[in-house]
Amino acid sequence: MTDYRDLASRFSLVFDLDGTLVDSAPDLQAAVNTVLASHGLRHISIEETQEFIGDGMPKLCERALKATGGPADIQEAFYGAFKTRYMSEPAVKTKPMRAVRETLVTAKDASFAMGVCTNKSEPVAEIILNELQLIAFFTDYVGSMPDRALKPDPEATADGNDHRPRPVFSGHWVPVKPTPIPDPKYVAHSFRLFAELG
Repeated sequence: MTDYRDLASRFSLVFDLDGTLVDSAPDLQAAVNTVLASHGLRHISIEETQEFIGDGMPKLCERALKATGGPADIQEAFYGAFKTRYMSEPAVKTKPMRAVRETLVTAKDASFAMGVCTNKSEPVAEIILNELQLIAFFTDYVGSMPDRALKPDPEATADGNDHRPRPVFSGHWVPVKPTPIPDPKYVAHSFRLFAELG
């Protein structure tokens, strides 16, 4: 068995939530479709939901409205209704992604400090982490709040060549051009990553 303790003494692990730690698409789909139906609009499929996830819940609602031909002027009301519906039942069908629990156990046993950074509303993220009994693995978690910028950091450079030192005021991760890992091991993926890769 690989000993990760040396790595754990030098690095921490920060995970995204949706599509990385958990598959929340079915509960997001249910909430969106409830509100779409109330406006006489068609339901979105699970595949569409997975494609629309990313950049926070308001963006999910915006994409769903656009895809179903909903008028832009109801977007604020739509998001409000979605948020009420979703926050009442955010973890009914949401499940950990494949091998996530085993991965977290391994990392915890190696003494990695771990956290969660998500664009999902922080109170909702807390409910999901508690309901799925994942919260004990993490030192901290950060989600969307009214006074916070969404990730990635809005001041980051577009090409990811962002190695120069500077303060990160948003408190979120910065996309950088990574240094290749000699022997990478697959841990988990996100739906959005696979969509971007085609």
